[in-house]
Amino acid sequence: MKYLLIVLLLVIFVSCNILENPKVVCETLTLTEETLPPVQPLKLEKMELCEDYTMGNSSCFVYQDSILLVLKNGNPYPLTHMLTLVNLNNGEQIGKYFSQGRGPRELLSVLARLSNNYLDMKCYVMGRLVAFNIDSAITKGNNYEAPVFVLGEHNLGSEWASVDDTTFLTTNRHYFDKSKDCQENANLPEFYFINLNGKLSPEYDLEKYKKVKYLTSDVSGSTISVNKSNNRIVCCYYYQPCIKIFDSKMNLLKCIIGPEPDDGKYEPFYGENSLYFSKDNGINHYYTSASCGVDNIFVLNRRTHKYMDDVLKINETENNTREIFRLDWNGNVIGRYSVKGKQLMHVNYCEDSNILYLWVSENGGGTMYKAKLD
Repeated sequence: MKYLLIVLLLVIFVSCNILENPKVVCETLTLTEETLPPVQPLKLEKMELCEDYTMGNSSCFVYQDSILLVLKNGNPYPLTHMLTLVNLNNGEQIGKYFSQGRGPRELLSVLARLSNNYLDMKCYVMGRLVAFNIDSAITKGNNYEAPVFVLGEHNLGSEWASVDDTTFLTTNRHYFDKSKDCQENANLPEFYFINLNGKLSPEYDLEKYKKVKYLTSDVSGSTISVNKSNNRIVCCYYYQPCIKIFDSKMNLLKCIIGPEPDDGKYEPFYGENSLYFSKDNGINHYYTSASCGVDNIFVLNRRTHKYMDDVLKINETENNTREIFRLDWNGNVIGRYSVKGKQLMHVNYCEDSNILYLWVSENGGGTMYKAKLD
């Protein structure tokens, strides 16, 4: 009887630990060419936008099929602000935000990611993040003031996504776990949460960073997007054929690997302290530009595996190999699309209309296309 009681207690203990540690029960899905849906060439329809919005260093997004978000990375001319919202139905401006400068409500450079109803912006020159609530901006116009995060001295994140108005999630550009020469990098946090005051969680440990031997930004990195409705986070990896789905506490729920093999080999770059792909094994470029909504995840797969040619030509190659994967939150690839020959910068999806919006670099500027999905 005593023996049975001990066994029962052990079973309960193990079961509770499995429930408390999602990593134990994380499901792994393997993508293969045979199990992927067929590639569908998208039928693109060019959107006629005002040249003021597309000229220069611009990046545009479409929200709910009716709002154009115009972002300027650098000099906003001929516009006056780094971000402008426009009603596509009547052409009127809804609001303009962040003039160029170093003041408290100014930015010098802007990159952005669209997740749900937030445009998450980063000024990489001054180390600032902005959680821009599009719905609030539509309601309040120029009176809306988005929260601005100051990254402080530890500007670690290469990619970013707002969790809410008070917290950002960022990736760590120093994290790398694919080489035996980079054990110190593998001991670093892969992700950091940052609050409005720039405080990091987990706490920054300077001693761990002092032990890092190699810079790994040329062979590591990922992009993230937050589903605020369902408290889910998707992360896809630039140089690994891997997509991961986490809960809001960064417990790994699902790992999707493939369809290419994970066979990258690395070596110091010309004897320096930077790691790069081995010259005799080729370059691997995989997933980028994650964007999610309530029911869908869209990622770009560059599908450049063991590329041996001049690295300067790789963009031309990827314009023809790149595909758009559409996944549900169970990790199933439910659509696969291509726009061969186009230099695709990012996509965003409007669920009500089932339309995918594509921002493409061409003719020295940017062009917005849309495509109705089947």
